[in-house]
Amino acid sequence: MVKRGYADRMALSHDCACWAHYLPSDQLRRDMMPNHRYTHVCNTVVPALLEGGVCQADIDTMFIANPRRHFEGAAERFEKRK
Repeated sequence: MVKRGYADRMALSHDCACWAHYLPSDQLRRDMMPNHRYTHVCNTVVPALLEGGVCQADIDTMFIANPRRHFEGAAERFEKRK
């Protein structure tokens, strides 16, 4: 998608709950979901993107600029409703 020019329209994020009451044990969770941790995106996804040819500027756009633009726009719309 980045190579096609969509970096300015994507936001990268993840939700992670490193504990779940429905799994019987921490060991089972680690066995079933070995990458399910808070650092997965920064430690695994970003290096893979860089290795795949995505430049740091595009990563910054997807992680910083695009979410900022979204939330600033949402805040402006919220203020107009008051």
